[in-house]
Amino acid sequence: MTTAPPTDDVRRLVLSYAAACSALLAALVLVVVYGLFINETAFVAADDAETETAARPIATSGWVAPPKASPVDAGVDGPMSFIVRGYEADAAGEQVVVNLTVTNVGDAPATFLGTYQTLKADGAVYRIDDAATSALGGGVAELAPGDKADVALAFTVPAGTVPGTVELRADSVSAGVELALS
Repeated sequence: MTTAPPTDDVRRLVLSYAAACSALLAALVLVVVYGLFINETAFVAADDAETETAARPIATSGWVAPPKASPVDAGVDGPMSFIVRGYEADAAGEQVVVNLTVTNVGDAPATFLGTYQTLKADGAVYRIDDAATSALGGGVAELAPGDKADVALAFTVPAGTVPGTVELRADSVSAGVELALS
């Protein structure tokens, strides 16, 4: 003789489990939406520079730290070695272009992506201006082991901003290296 389990207890247990799973899934969805779409302030300066139109001309002259035989600063992140050669700013001080030499010091091919790089100035962090950086040829560099490339990264900043450092990364999950610009 077998006895059937109490159906009310099983039903209650299944409903409790389903409710807990639904709550966890809803919390996960909210965290992802917040992180991807709402919390842009973690990467964009207070003036929300990325919403501005990139209609301003790209800096073409006015080296603040001219290129020279010795680098301004250098560092390594993962398979990439970075040498900062200086930066230039437009006359209004609203566009900063950081000039670097990137070298693949690893033993496998590597890709430098400009989009991972950030500029730090006056306590704010600025992401690159993708369109201007691509126009300067700094968006992507495919590097075989030992290869190097000169790249330029463009950043749109508030007028009069004095750049302090640039944070450079070999990939999106690496620790990065923070290098001085002067």
